[in-house]
Amino acid sequence: MAIEIFKTFEKVEPFLEAVCHLADENRSIFGFLPHPAYSDLAVRDQLWVVHDPLEKRICGYMLFGMSNSHLRIFQLCVTEKD
Repeated sequence: MAIEIFKTFEKVEPFLEAVCHLADENRSIFGFLPHPAYSDLAVRDQLWVVHDPLEKRICGYMLFGMSNSHLRIFQLCVTEKD
């Protein structure tokens, strides 16, 4: 399986709606985060998306924040293969 990991806003931006949908589907696990928060973190390159180009779907994403030498993962989602 060849996957792609997108780390920059230019690459992640086309998948923002799918990421928000996936997060909303798993709201009971992640809690609520407004959709603009995903865009804001994507602009700062703090939303990474794993994409499967053969199946044309996202396989998961990681939403994180950084300060000084610390990294905090807010959401880490891996989807099931259909």
